[in-house]
Amino acid sequence: QRALAEVTEMIRTSHLVHKGLVNIFPNEYPDSAELSDMAFGNKIALLSGDYLLTTSCSELAALRNNEVIDLIASAVRDQALSEFVGIRDKQNNPLPEKSENVSAEADWTHRSVLSSGSLLGNACEATLNLAGHPKSMQDKGHKFGKHLALGWQACLELEPFTNAQFNPSTVFNLTSAPVMFHLESDPSLYDEINKGLDTIYDVDYAKLETQIRVQRQLRDQSQLRVQSQLQVKTQLRVQSQLRVQSQLPVQSQLQDQSQFRDQTELQVQSQLRDQSQLRVKTQLRDQSELLDQTQLRDQSQI
Repeated sequence: QRALAEVTEMIRTSHLVHKGLVNIFPNEYPDSAELSDMAFGNKIALLSGDYLLTTSCSELAALRNNEVIDLIASAVRDQALSEFVGIRDKQNNPLPEKSENVSAEADWTHRSVLSSGSLLGNACEATLNLAGHPKSMQDKGHKFGKHLALGWQACLELEPFTNAQFNPSTVFNLTSAPVMFHLESDPSLYDEINKGLDTIYDVDYAKLETQIRVQRQLRDQSQLRVQSQLQVKTQLRVQSQLRVQSQLPVQSQLQDQSQFRDQTELQVQSQLRDQSQLRVKTQLRDQSELLDQTQLRDQSQI
């Protein structure tokens, strides 16, 4: 696994070194000394990248695992394909391409996966393969490595627009996530970017950076406003719930008092009814006694 990590790092470095090659066009460097320096720099970059790539291939073959070799080889293929995606200037620097069928997110993800996500994802998958993990775990490792590479790439590309110390006129990647997402909502910047079809240095990077930063601030303010509104709604809902909960005991007390009052009235009515019945019984008994006494007196007189 350590050897595989070294192989992965050497392949990534060789790709970056090879990207440093400069296309030399006829009559572009009239000065022979400057032309000689540029040619020498290209030779050094080419040989250095090739050395790292061949060394990594030798160490990869020493692992003697065909599945791991196939994974890393497919990552190298993806790196090569990433250099032919979309339109480019004369030095093969990428430029965003206007398309109504492909979203900015899909385009950026495709470019980033080919250039870096495929290598790290396949390397993580190959590592789990060497460790003897099942295919399901290897697939999870591939997704982890790919998403980690995408997250790191997005973090690097966001730096020019979040770092206050960044020089606005500094050249940055025109196919970075902030640029492509901004172009999706504001295609007018394509007019400025298309100035770099010959060379990307013809683009006014300060203008791009300012417009993207302003829109980002407006979007952040809009998100803050939405979040504040959601917080206010949440607070109102909580207060309403608390009010309802506070009213529930009062209602319960009122209900209990009403029930107690009803029970008291029923008891009073029952007592009154019992007293009335007792009074009636008493009167009837008294009348019966008087009647009996009257009858006895009459009998005695007779």
